[in-house]
Amino acid sequence: MTPQAWTQLDPGTRILDIVPATVLVFTDTESRLVSLVNEGNQVCSLSVVGASGMRLLGLLEADEVVGGLTQRVLGLPNGRCVLLPPLVRVSPPQWVWTTSILGTVAVTVLLTFLLRAPLLLLPGLLLALVLIPVMIGTVLSRFEVLGQRKRGIIGAASLHAWARRMDPKDPPQELPVEPPLTPEQRAERVRQEYGRLRTDLVYRLENPALFDPAVPTTAAFEAALVECDDEVSFQTANRLEVRFNLARQHAERVGLGHVDDVHRDEVARAVKVARLAVGASSTGERATALGQLQRILDGLALYYLPARTNLAELEG
Repeated sequence: MTPQAWTQLDPGTRILDIVPATVLVFTDTESRLVSLVNEGNQVCSLSVVGASGMRLLGLLEADEVVGGLTQRVLGLPNGRCVLLPPLVRVSPPQWVWTTSILGTVAVTVLLTFLLRAPLLLLPGLLLALVLIPVMIGTVLSRFEVLGQRKRGIIGAASLHAWARRMDPKDPPQELPVEPPLTPEQRAERVRQEYGRLRTDLVYRLENPALFDPAVPTTAAFEAALVECDDEVSFQTANRLEVRFNLARQHAERVGLGHVDDVHRDEVARAVKVARLAVGASSTGERATALGQLQRILDGLALYYLPARTNLAELEG
């Protein structure tokens, strides 16, 4: 029988029988969230989920079992594993972004005026428009299990506290949860989030690897999208969620490093202009910035960046 989410895994369960999957590996004192993905050729990748993202730990062979995860992940011979629903990356609420950026701009302007130091203005605006958003997206974004916030089961610590209460001698017991989403709903949720990112002008320019099918993680995600278009099941929806998270995490980690050296400075300039367009206080300023951005993108002509004809959609 296929193991169900929120249940303890038998130590003899083969890794390939549960992938793609998210697993809590734990003892009484330690725990780690790990992501398992089938890489083909009877090999699975093992990644540890941390506060700042996923870190590849290594590859697992076809004959490895769940019981070996505690040694691989925690360096301890004995432990338990619980199969979890897929994790999703949750960004901070919009007010955090707005307050941080506007607050930094206000402090910069105030210090520039009080100290009569106009040279502070440019570094301050750079901090507000570039560095602060990057820091917020990196530090404050987190992985969590959807539908468990009301129960206080969100991250690794609360999951560990819940898992320790499970008696290892008892048969697996499912955690009472809110009505689960159907595979169709889960797939649609990923499509909507991906669509939102595609139409987020600044995000798309800053994280172009997510929209480049030449990137292996993006190609795997797009293949999962097509697979869900053909047939949506628990397995295909699970695979789609895991691959989307991996593709997004990779894109946000490499950022503009995905762009070749020849074009990177120009793409960075496009990001700054896009931020000006998004934050413009008047229609005229917005139109001017978008026109400048269109000229930059026309000159770049990179297939994974938004084209001139896409800007009207992205603007909205």
